[in-house]
Amino acid sequence: MGRPKGPARDTRSLILAHAFDLFSTAGYRAVTVKDIAAAVGIKDASLYNYFPSKQQLFDEVLGRERDYARATLAAATRPFRPTGKGPVADGGAFQDLVIDAIEPLFADERLLALRRLLTVTQFESEEADQLYQELFIDLLQGYFRSLLDSVVAARVLDQCNTVTAAAELHGVLFVLLAQNKRWSEARPRAMAYIRAFERNHSS
Repeated sequence: MGRPKGPARDTRSLILAHAFDLFSTAGYRAVTVKDIAAAVGIKDASLYNYFPSKQQLFDEVLGRERDYARATLAAATRPFRPTGKGPVADGGAFQDLVIDAIEPLFADERLLALRRLLTVTQFESEEADQLYQELFIDLLQGYFRSLLDSVVAARVLDQCNTVTAAAELHGVLFVLLAQNKRWSEARPRAMAYIRAFERNHSS
């Protein structure tokens, strides 16, 4: 059986969207099927025509938002390429790449909602806990390590343990993220820290 088409598909999309909004605000346990159905404007029984259980609906919400987050973060994380204009310009390129990588975490409304959802449900759901670890810790630290490997090889930064340095870079930026600041406020603070990080790792 293929995916539903027309009004049925629209209703299914509405259910997923409203469920995501509710789960990201109150968490999995606090949200009922009745809450979701009311938000969509359908009867409780009608919702079960699209999703057999609240758990299956939650799993599909997570899957949809996981795919969106992976694609968004992948698009924001670009490799380092020397500018050919010397270490100062290369250092600026490094700073820009870090800023570009973290901007969606502060500015993308769907990623902000997903982080809220995973934060409130990570102790209720092993899948949510694993996804939080993947998207907001492992993925970013992995990118920072790859980026640092490149800038160290290009002699923009001094030789260092890039695993430790990536964790250091991620740690302070993650604290900033946890403060729930808007990007307009977070960006200058992040840039100041990245510049300090670069100075501390340069001769």
